[in-house]
Amino acid sequence: LRIQVLERLRVWRGGDEVEARAWQRKKAQQMLALLLTNRHRWLLREQICDWLWADDSEADAETQFKVTLNALNAVLEPARPPRTPPFYIRRQGGAYRFCPPDGVWIDVVEFERQLDAARRRVAAGEGDSAEVHEQLALALSLYQGDYLGDYLYEDWTREERERLSNRYLEAATLLAELLLKRGQLSESIRFCEGILARDPCWEDAYRLLMRAYSRQGNRRQALATYERCVRNLRAYLDVAPLPQTTKVYEEVKT
Repeated sequence: LRIQVLERLRVWRGGDEVEARAWQRKKAQQMLALLLTNRHRWLLREQICDWLWADDSEADAETQFKVTLNALNAVLEPARPPRTPPFYIRRQGGAYRFCPPDGVWIDVVEFERQLDAARRRVAAGEGDSAEVHEQLALALSLYQGDYLGDYLYEDWTREERERLSNRYLEAATLLAELLLKRGQLSESIRFCEGILARDPCWEDAYRLLMRAYSRQGNRRQALATYERCVRNLRAYLDVAPLPQTTKVYEEVKT
């Protein structure tokens, strides 16, 4: 089983992607997305019903829950024998949880695993190692888009989406910084521009860009980067750049 949640929800059994018609109902996909979002804890049936069928009566929500759970289990385990407990979605009393065994690949889990491994190496003083660069690059390549973008307006996705987006931006900043230290200026600039395409107010990226352009001998572009930073911070947040950003600008200007 392979699951993608970065950008949108997609599921593969073996090498074949589960097609839309196999889900039987959209709520089965939504239930899986909800369980994946809360994969580190158990969810009460009532909580799931409140999130997925908030406008239904309690009785109708209970009925919809049972039908949807059966549809979801059928998608994940089409060959499961009758009257045997589900393998992936476990039940504990009135609570449910997605419990993937070893061998189930989930892009967000691998994304965080690679980031954590790279962070540990950096903390151990191995920031210049090829392994750190490879781990960061692999993690960033997995981030195809924001978490569950097909459920953008669901309240239960917002916190996880923001957390993962920040992890992506921090990792991209770290890689851009390491590339700058290595003298790989064009690559550092590319990652910084990618960061700013996602968050035009991420000041770390502006500081790295100014340094990279300055080291390329492109003072004009370095100064223009600061001006872009000022404009975007004013337009989006109505604030001025941080002192450390202005300090880099002053260094470049002189």
